[in-house]
Parts: sequence; structure tokens; C-alpha cells
Amino acid sequence: MSVIAQFLQSAQNHLERPAVTDSSGEWTYQQLVGVTRRVATILDGLTDNKHMGLLLPTCRAFAATHLASLMCGKVVVPINFLLEDEQLKYICEDASLDTIITCGPLREKAEATGAKNVILFEEMDIPAATPYEGVHPWADDDLATILYTSGTTGNPKGVMLTHGNFTSNVASCQSAIDLTKDDVMIGLLPLFHSFGITATFLVPLLTGAKAVFVEKFQPGRVAELIEMHGVSLLFAIPSMYRFLVRMMEKHSEGFSSLRFCVSGGEPLEDALFDSFFKVIGLPLLNGYGLTETSPVAAINRPEDPRRGSIGPPIHGTEAKVVDNAGATLTPGCEGELWLRGPNIMKGYYKLPKETADVLTSDGWFKTGDLARTDKDNFMYITGRKKDLIKSSGEYISPFEIETVISAHPAVFEVAVIGIPDETRGEMPKAFVVLKPETECTDRELKALCQESLAKFKCPKEIEFRKELPHGPTGKILKRVLKKELGMG
Repeated sequence: MSVIAQFLQSAQNHLERPAVTDSSGEWTYQQLVGVTRRVATILDGLTDNKHMGLLLPTCRAFAATHLASLMCGKVVVPINFLLEDEQLKYICEDASLDTIITCGPLREKAEATGAKNVILFEEMDIPAATPYEGVHPWADDDLATILYTSGTTGNPKGVMLTHGNFTSNVASCQSAIDLTKDDVMIGLLPLFHSFGITATFLVPLLTGAKAVFVEKFQPGRVAELIEMHGVSLLFAIPSMYRFLVRMMEKHSEGFSSLRFCVSGGEPLEDALFDSFFKVIGLPLLNGYGLTETSPVAAINRPEDPRRGSIGPPIHGTEAKVVDNAGATLTPGCEGELWLRGPNIMKGYYKLPKETADVLTSDGWFKTGDLARTDKDNFMYITGRKKDLIKSSGEYISPFEIETVISAHPAVFEVAVIGIPDETRGEMPKAFVVLKPETECTDRELKALCQESLAKFKCPKEIEFRKELPHGPTGKILKRVLKKELGMG
């Protein structure tokens, strides 16, 4: 069953229940279906193009427009409004977009794409539109969405995700965390990101649960909304949880409605896992995924969370760790993580060579991440192949150093990159942000590293900063740090 068909079935079973809430109000499932059908009629009349661009924040308008696009037979292309104008134009041209739905505050960004039609959601005459009848007959293998990666190494790549990719991933999330219609989920992630689309938009709406959308991550406001709406399930990335732990330390009773908290999008340090459990009394369920995996590929289960692990693969997904020749390694050995299952992308849009580089003929996706497994098939990410630092012929994982430094009680967040070194080729450099009203010296952190790491892995330099650069989901942008040092 397609994404839109599953939504309509879910809505039919929960018509009077609240579906989506944002700063402008709330829609029940019945109201959301009504708005979706009217918007579908409008979109169907705007263009014959199969691709529909969406440049919207995390809000009710995105939900209605996304669902309406699928209803009338369009492939959705969510656009990252934080990109530079040049990349916006590239996406518009690459996806052959002639129409983009946006809102007033993002109008200039939408116009920068060069699309022929830029339509403001709030200016659509939705109440006057005739409801769209029926629903487009999608098949599981039909393209539902093209999600463009951030373009860290050149132009963004369009990841082609099918209806089957999304519906299988939602079903796996539902079974892994035991979701019900009574759950209330808060959406802190941008909906041009796969984690946001699947975990905070499709999962609740295909379950019959309530989604609370937040346009901008502000820890104080998020804490208020969790208490106000009785939020029971939270999906976020570690960078967000670091700020939320601060709020929880001052007002932990406001988070009493939470029953599951899931972390993904970037590595979760043991120190954050421990501090979260100490403050809130719940384990932070670490998971793992990529845009190419729709995105969830693994997650710790509430009944058996394991510190430092991303959990076992989700239902229906196979995983293996391989060496450079593609041979499967035994538990405990480090290699590249490969995945296979119904959540794996169809490929990169109009990029057959790049697709063939990461998808094998028998369906395995090469993640580019380094990992090991234990005897119970729990997986542990140990680094990213392209982020490895090569020093005097030895490979160093930045994540290993970050884990050690983050254990210091004064450290709020840390990022490690490789910098040029005349004698060794590369050496690690750490960028550190301290918690408010704490002190720590580079000598202390270097001593901590020397206690836990081989000498060649210890950072050559440690630089303290007030803050680190973050992307739209809050992920630390190491490429910005490298650019500041003139490295790319």
C-alpha cells in the first residue's frame, strides 16, 4: 500500500483525533484529510510536471502539501531552504521543477531556485477548492520522494525513495518501539531531511498518533511543548539532546510524559547517554540510518538498550560488516557496514555511476561507515571511512578521540578533524565547547587522551570555542571547520 493510501486508512480510523499541531493551530485527522484533498485539486491544476517542489518549514502546511502531492500523482521534492542560492538553483534544474510551494518568510529563497511558479501556501484559496476525488494508484516500487543530500562533496545528490521504502521503514519503526495511536510525538527535525520525514511526520500520521511540529529548535520552547502536549515520544539528534539535558536538569518534572527517546543522525557519546539517563531516568535509544536507507536501519529496543551500540538491524533489514574485498567479517572485527532490505533507496537521481558505486548487483548498500558487531548482532559504529585520519601510515578514527574527550565533565561538545603535519602527513585536532561556568585546559584534555589512547592518536592541537558550526538538523559540520583552516 502506498504512503498516501496508508495515511487515508489511518485517518479513517481516527477521524476525530488530533493529527498535526503547530504554532498556528491544530487539525484533526478529518480536517487534515479535507485540507489535503482540496490542496491536491489546486496542485493538480498548477502543473503537469510529475515533480512538485516543497520549500516549507516543519509545519502543518508541509504535511498537507506533501500528502496532497502524493494524492494527485506527484513525486515530492522537499528542498533545504538553508542551502546557498547556487545549490537551490542546481536542485531545481536537476529535478526539472517548474513549481514550488512555499510560505511568505521563505518566498525569496523559493524564488532563488528559478522555478517558474512560486506559490505561497497561505495564498491558496483552499476552502473554495473542490476536494480531490480518489487517490493516485501508486505501486510499492514507484518513486515517492527525491531527497537531495547536503552536497558536502560537490553538488547535492538526489536520493530516490519509493513508497515501499517509506511504508516498510514506518512499519519497522512501529514494531521496534511499540507505537500506538495514543502517542504524542514532537517534530524538531526539518522535513527536508529523511529523519524528519519518516520519524516525525510519517510515523505518527500512519499510526494515528499526534504530531507536534516545531519550526525552529529552541530548547526552552521545546520543553514547554513537551509538557503542554504530554509528548510521549521524542526523536532528535545528540546535539539537540545536549541542550535538552540542560533544561531537564532544571525542570525534570516537565518531561514526565516521555516514555521513549530516540537518538540518531550523528554519533551518541557514552557521556551523553549517561547524563540523559541520570537526569530523566530513561535510556536514550540510539539508532542509525542514512538518507539512502529511508532512513532508519538499526535501533536499540526499549527492553534491551546497549550503551555505545546503534542496536540490531530493524525488522526486514540485513546487515554485515565486510573487509576491503567485500568478504564478511566475524563479530568483533572492524570493517565497512553494508545493508540490504526494503528500506534501501532506488538509487541516485540521474546518476547511474554513483548509484553503481554504492549498490551491489545483489542489493547491498555500501554505507561508507566503519562498524563492528557483537555475538548478538548489535552493531557499533566506529567511524566514517572518508573521515579517517592517516598518520604515519596508521588510520585514526575521529569518533574514538571524541568519545574520550566528551567524557570530561566540563565538555559540552567536541569535533575532531585531521590537519596537515609535515612529518606524519596528518594529525588529529580537536575543537571543544565547554559547558557554561566550567573550566578546563588543553593540558587536562591531552592528559585524558594519553590515559586512554595510543600516543599517535592523541590530538596535536586542542582549540576551545564558544560554539561549533551546525547544520539544519543540528549536526556538527566538520567540513566548515576544515574550510576555516583552508583545507577545502
